[in-house]
Amino acid sequence: MCGEMPVVRKSGKSYDGYIGRAYRAQLLRSLSIDSNYIHPMEPQTQSNSLLVGIGVLLFVLGGLLGFALIPAPAQEQMVSDVMPEQEEVSTYAEQERTYLERIALPEPDRLGGMSVTQALAERRSRREFAEESLSLPHLSQMLWAAQGITSERGGRTAPSARDIYPTTLFVAVASAEEVAPGVYEYLPETHELGLLIEGEVGDAWNAITPQPHPQNAPVTLFVNGNVLKPVERYGTEGARRVTYLEAGHVGQNLYLQAEALGLATLTMGGLDPAEARAFLGTTQYDEVLYLVPIGYRAAEVVDGEE
Repeated sequence: MCGEMPVVRKSGKSYDGYIGRAYRAQLLRSLSIDSNYIHPMEPQTQSNSLLVGIGVLLFVLGGLLGFALIPAPAQEQMVSDVMPEQEEVSTYAEQERTYLERIALPEPDRLGGMSVTQALAERRSRREFAEESLSLPHLSQMLWAAQGITSERGGRTAPSARDIYPTTLFVAVASAEEVAPGVYEYLPETHELGLLIEGEVGDAWNAITPQPHPQNAPVTLFVNGNVLKPVERYGTEGARRVTYLEAGHVGQNLYLQAEALGLATLTMGGLDPAEARAFLGTTQYDEVLYLVPIGYRAAEVVDGEE
């Protein structure tokens, strides 16, 4: 009948009542064995299984006691011999840079211009540049479109995973109004250029990329990603992924803004990251992901656009 306590039955050869089952279940739980999967056994078999279980338990306890008696340095060596080595990852720290000069940029236009729909419809990679200096307002607008600040909390024009912003823009100026030739860093927080290297890139382009477009454009951006900055949040592989994704967002922003301003631009992945890193003096965790030449359009070109 339901609800009645099991009755202990004792006969000449069997003893499988409530007390016996409870004791057996307790022992099996201590050994992480599910009693539901144990079939009823004869008393002699049960006795043998119990002895085996106790022997295994004593063996494990003996091993743990023996390990505890080993000196700590030897324990650490034993663990290190069997555990896989884990990659050591440095902690991100902002690279300190000294600027030879800081140049304030004009306020960007946040309201006017071509519609996004039209810019998407007309977007092209344009590789032919007019021999004309880029105006300071146009340079300012392009940099703001790529990484400009758009909110009081520091949000930018291009999205970034968890607002980490591993992207930095370096600006190689060959010919721009009111800006001397040199390599600058764009500083989004103050909307300024910080001068790092005086003079044109010149022959250094030959080592950085085999393509001629940066040498023909008045301004070229280095879209740099620091893959260490997001590591704490995303791990090594995740950090690399979100950094690359952000560079893509920046590239599309530049395309659409260039189209709205009537400028020529293209994104280039054909470069030597090690040479670019050496030229800019960045860390081992930095990687130039894009080169983006910018300038005024030469005569309308259909071939070579994509």
